[in-house]
Amino acid sequence: MTIRNVLVSALLGTVALTANSTVAFAANPTFGIIGPVEWDLPIVPSANVFLQTGVIQSNNRVYTANGSTAKIPQSHLYEGISRFAHLFSFNSLPNVGFVWEVLVPEVRVEGSGTGVSGIGDPLFDVAAYVRPFPNWLVGFQNILSVPVGEAQVTNNFWVYYPSIISDVTYGKFGLDTTFGVGVPSTRHQSGVPDQTEGTMYMAEGALRYQATPWLAPFVQYNYQNNNSGHIHDAESTHIPSSHETVLGGGVKVNFTPGRWLSIWYDRGVSGRNTVQTSWLPSFFTD
Repeated sequence: MTIRNVLVSALLGTVALTANSTVAFAANPTFGIIGPVEWDLPIVPSANVFLQTGVIQSNNRVYTANGSTAKIPQSHLYEGISRFAHLFSFNSLPNVGFVWEVLVPEVRVEGSGTGVSGIGDPLFDVAAYVRPFPNWLVGFQNILSVPVGEAQVTNNFWVYYPSIISDVTYGKFGLDTTFGVGVPSTRHQSGVPDQTEGTMYMAEGALRYQATPWLAPFVQYNYQNNNSGHIHDAESTHIPSSHETVLGGGVKVNFTPGRWLSIWYDRGVSGRNTVQTSWLPSFFTD
């Protein structure tokens, strides 16, 4: 496996973190853009990787408090994520790999005859992982979202995302899993009352099948639950909890050992108090 066969670490949080901005709605599970081989990471002495991810999200339905769906005005989110990662290891720890990564999202939101765009909140990631067996990886990842993006697309609060990651390969089958939480700070936004965000709990799984050397179809499952919060106004307005279950599938195409494309479609199948996910993530490495 070459270095460029890595969807390095913090891809999991990128789109949903910026999609939780004030203009892009609280849609999409945070782990929704994890690809089919996200955690099949190598252990190498040192390597730099540049990666690009893209997402198109269509917002036209919302889950109500009783779990039914209702129409909302149509809007679209377009996002690209430029990512630089450095992988490394130490001779004294031969079965342990490390990675740090910087991710910069470019965001465009269109709807109701208007549109906003800009550089979203950057993310910083540090992760460590081990291979107790050649076909099994397990690790721990830390992502920090920093609210310094442009005013139109920042989410205006810090978020810390720790997660446990795993990849298991058995013959032509492989399974990636991720379990994590999101711990946000209080949201501060000029001109409006402060807002306390609820803790997020998330789970993800992607099952792949290497049908041929160049083609691997896969299916995905995502779940996210957001605890309730409140707005710090005179009434201390309550923000209800929300959750969503999302299913999807797609294909990974290998053009060469170091050049490949993954593309898939995810859609919410049940939820409450959140915009229904309906998006098309893609990932390309060259």
